[in-house]
Amino acid sequence: MRYPGHADKKSFRIFLGISAVAYAALLIPLYVRDGALPRPGAAPSMVAASAIPQKLAPAEPAEPSAPSEPAEPVLEEPPPPTTAVFTVDRYDPSRDPAVDLEETLVRARDEEKHVLVLVGGAWCLWSRALEVYIRENEETAAALGRDYLVMKVNYSQANENRIFIESLEEIQAIPHFFVLDSEGNLLHSQATGPLEKGPAYNTEAVIAFLADWTPAKKTGELVKTAESGENDN
Repeated sequence: MRYPGHADKKSFRIFLGISAVAYAALLIPLYVRDGALPRPGAAPSMVAASAIPQKLAPAEPAEPSAPSEPAEPVLEEPPPPTTAVFTVDRYDPSRDPAVDLEETLVRARDEEKHVLVLVGGAWCLWSRALEVYIRENEETAAALGRDYLVMKVNYSQANENRIFIESLEEIQAIPHFFVLDSEGNLLHSQATGPLEKGPAYNTEAVIAFLADWTPAKKTGELVKTAESGENDN
């Protein structure tokens, strides 16, 4: 039994086939134009790159980074001048200044020099400033190297070296100089305040101080004293 408005099944299948072919004929040019499909007969290289799966190239190994330079050690104090003037060139609380002095006196006798005992501390700004001054002032460094051996003695909370210092003379501040002859006799005690100028040291005052206590100056004074005694007789 047929219902009104129903087409024959065979005719309906033919209609669907024709419609599908027509629809495909409309869509294929659009796909080709947009690069979604290759044109017939086109070489593979003409195909849009987005349509070809891309294989990722392996990443090149990174070059090893150069080892970092080790940090420079922080110095407690500036390095001493590059001369042989220092017998003890650090404010070292572990040292025994009495032993250091004995060794320094042996050398002083051999070199016919006086000993300049320098009391100070790595924590003291004026001690550090004096070290820089000696290193950078050629005139002062030359005067020290010519007539003196310099021996540092530490004064700090870790070790005040009070017994050694007071065996020479009490001091009120640091840095402080003691001038000794090659036998260990104290010739002069010198505070550094009068040698200062602004934030540094006065070269004229320092050179005058050193010149007053050289071995030659002491020898000259002894000769004058001896001559004066002979004249009195």
